[in-house]
Amino acid sequence: MTWPVRFSRWLGRALLPLRCLVCGLPGADGQDLCAACRGDLPWNHPACPTCALPLPAGPGFRCGRCLRRPPPLDATVAALAYRFPLDRLLPRFKFHGDLAAGRLLAELMATGLARGLAGAPRPGALVPVPLHPARLRQRGYDQALELARPVAAALGVPL
Repeated sequence: MTWPVRFSRWLGRALLPLRCLVCGLPGADGQDLCAACRGDLPWNHPACPTCALPLPAGPGFRCGRCLRRPPPLDATVAALAYRFPLDRLLPRFKFHGDLAAGRLLAELMATGLARGLAGAPRPGALVPVPLHPARLRQRGYDQALELARPVAAALGVPL
């Protein structure tokens, strides 16, 4: 990260203190998320290492579907399950231009993916699925690309 970016983030946080995007309380640990809401996040573990379906069993177990009919991929990592508060944050970012929600989602994805990839080889690259040009004109930004940039940087893989 270049010094102008670091300085602008520092200045922004000095002038505008972090606020939890879920409940509105002060943010914690340098994020727009309070400690209580962070504790309530639906981290996706344990999960099937092949398809990332949440499982009740411990890590390393595969789901019945992947055991019966393995998909044509090696592994899948999903950082979080799509439940509250993600089901509120993602639409805010995707459809309402809430870039702070997107920044928080990217930080959470990077944290969860780093944990999910612990001990496993890193992917060769991160490839966001591009938004259709008409949808891009309508929204003004490509949400997959906006999530992928910071995640790729945090994981140290090419975008």
